[in-house]
Amino acid sequence: QLHALSAVVTRTRKVEVQDHKAVREAIPIAVEWTDAEAALYQAIDKWQRDRARRLGLPVGFVTQMPLRLASTCLPAARDNVLALDGRAWAGDDMDPDDGTDGIDPEDVPPQEVVDAARLLGDVDTKFDAFVGRLEPVVASGRRVIVFTFSRKALAYLAGRLRARGISLAVMHGDVDRDERHRIMAQFRQDEFKVLLASRVASEGL
Repeated sequence: QLHALSAVVTRTRKVEVQDHKAVREAIPIAVEWTDAEAALYQAIDKWQRDRARRLGLPVGFVTQMPLRLASTCLPAARDNVLALDGRAWAGDDMDPDDGTDGIDPEDVPPQEVVDAARLLGDVDTKFDAFVGRLEPVVASGRRVIVFTFSRKALAYLAGRLRARGISLAVMHGDVDRDERHRIMAQFRQDEFKVLLASRVASEGL
């Protein structure tokens, strides 16, 4: 109780850890993109690879965040591209920059990426496959935690799932600790069926 790290370090003894933990069983769900979906992903991939070469940076370093969003949620990537309106795609959660001053032109989506984003329409084969697995679980009375990397994907999923009548809550890095505890208490009390959480918010869950 007296040492200097007591405010920031919590020591958990083995005796305090639950013996019966949930066991994660990964069940991959195969999804075959439509031509429009594949075209958008490939356009973003080419744009980011070309950008990496021009900047002389490792391809994996430059392309990681834009391609992570595109592979996680193509409609969120589409919306992000179309919302930029000539501004740069920046930030670890792919948030648009407020302006173009000092922005590398390579950060602005080229026309072929914008065109592919417009052609995507409302198609989302990944969501269709996901919700097809999710709804029977929720209908059986069980609760589900869904993890994803991006807040944009969280917002997209929340909107689409609520439209289908699924009760849910959302947690991400800006949700403070007290609110996270409140949300988790409500989840355990079965006040809603689905918890959408970013990787940051999912620590310890």
